[in-house]
Amino acid sequence: MSTNSRTSTSTDPLLYPASDQNNRQCEKDPFSPHLRYLINSIQMPENQGETLKNRDYVVLLVVTLLIPIIVNVIGRLL
Repeated sequence: MSTNSRTSTSTDPLLYPASDQNNRQCEKDPFSPHLRYLINSIQMPENQGETLKNRDYVVLLVVTLLIPIIVNVIGRLL
């Protein structure tokens, strides 16, 4: 059991399970309660950030495709 002082004072069952029933359920669940809480938080639209702009897609293309291709071509020529 965690020595974190928030464990005994928190009321969020996803973050810190308080009852034996929750503990037994967590044993069957491959994810820890804290990880489950983080997964649920990420799925909320307000936590997902901004959408990518065209400039972001261009940078992604250059960094993931064009630069490695240029480096491979230079490597083969040497």
